[in-house]
Amino acid sequence: MSNPDLQSILALEVPLIVRLGDRRMSVNEVLDLAPGRIVELDKSSEAMLEVYVNNRRIGEGTALKVGENFGVNIVSVEALHERIEALGSSGPARVSLPSADDGPSDAEAEAMAAAFLGETGGDDAASESEDAES
Repeated sequence: MSNPDLQSILALEVPLIVRLGDRRMSVNEVLDLAPGRIVELDKSSEAMLEVYVNNRRIGEGTALKVGENFGVNIVSVEALHERIEALGSSGPARVSLPSADDGPSDAEAEAMAAAFLGETGGDDAASESEDAES
């Protein structure tokens, strides 16, 4: 690979994600979200934040303020070969997301969505189609 090719590759931009925390919420809690509501996450405000590239953990750091923006002070990084692997990741994501066993099955989720849409959107849809027929 020639030097210009290498320079082109090194100039590519990739998404860097800093994971603040997560939390599972019931559908009712999600529907009750409103401006001003505070959602507590599963992580202490002093805990290290995980840093990801291509959904693969490459390090961790602490949160800080940079001017008017948030920033992350990198405290540790994975070995260079692991960061390079993360850049070309085509394998499974390493972000720890809740497993499928933690929530409803696809069929249960579809039934909940249908019930929700039937209770909230069904009347509007029926009246719109009646208006269209008139």
